Amino acid sequence: MSILKNKTILYFVFLAVLYFSCSCFAEARKAKGPVEFEYQAKDGFNIIGSLDVPKKASMKNKVPLVIFLHSLGKSKIDWQGFPAKVKELDPDMAILALDLRGHGQSIMNKKGKRKYWQNFSDQDFQKYPEDICSALDSIRQQYPEININKVAIVASNISANAAILAARKNDKAVKTLVLLSPTTSYKGIETRIPMAEYGNNPVLIMVSKKDRFSYIGSSELIKYAQGIKELKVFPDGGNGTNLLKFQPESQKIILDWLNKYFVSTK
Repeated sequence: MSILKNKTILYFVFLAVLYFSCSCFAEARKAKGPVEFEYQAKDGFNIIGSLDVPKKASMKNKVPLVIFLHSLGKSKIDWQGFPAKVKELDPDMAILALDLRGHGQSIMNKKGKRKYWQNFSDQDFQKYPEDICSALDSIRQQYPEININKVAIVASNISANAAILAARKNDKAVKTLVLLSPTTSYKGIETRIPMAEYGNNPVLIMVSKKDRFSYIGSSELIKYAQGIKELKVFPDGGNGTNLLKFQPESQKIILDWLNKYFVSTK
C-alpha cells in the first residue's frame, strides 16, 4: 500500500514538473523575440528562417502571420529593418523571414551536404513554391498560437514568382500578396495561370521600368489577377528589394496596402 502511494505521489510530481517545464519553455520562447525557425522541405532539404511571435499570442488569441521572401542570391537579412516597420502596423502579428533553399542558412540537403543556389538546376528552383507551402504546414504544427488562416506574403524577385504558386494552393489562407519585380516565367516558375487561380485576393505588384525583364513580365502578370489589384511602376530603382532602398516611397505603399487589405480585415 505504501509503495503504491509513493508511486502515485511520484507520478503527480512528474506531471507537475513536466507541466512547469513546458510552461517555462513556452514563456521562454515568447520572451526571446525573434527565434530560429527550422523545418524540412518535402525532399528533406533543411530550411531556416527567423520567426517573431508576439508575447500575447496563445491558442485563444491567435495572431496573423506575414512572411518575407528574398531575392535570388540574397538572404532574409536583405529585408533589413522593413519587417519591423510592418510589425508596427500591428504589434500582434507574427513575422517570418525565410532563407530560400540554397541561400543564407538554408544550404543543407537531407544527406547533410551543402547545396548552393549557384549550382541549382531549374528543377531545384521549381521546388520553391512547395518549400513555402511546407513552411505553412510547419507553422501550423509547431505554432498553434499563429492563425495560419490569415497570412500575407511579401516576396521579391524569384520568390515573388514562387509565392504566387504557393498562394494559389493556399488561397483561403493567404489573404494578400505583395510582389516586388515578379515575372511571368523565371527558372521554370510560370505564374500567369496560378495568378488567375489565386482568385479574388488583393495583389500589389511593384516594379522599376528600367528593369525591362521584370517590367514586361509584371505588366502582363497583373492582367491575370482577379481581385483588387495595383501595379506600381517606378521610373528606376533596380530589382526586388532594391526598390525599398532606391524608391523609399515604395515602403509606404506596401505599409498602406497591408494595413488596408490585411491588418484591417477580419
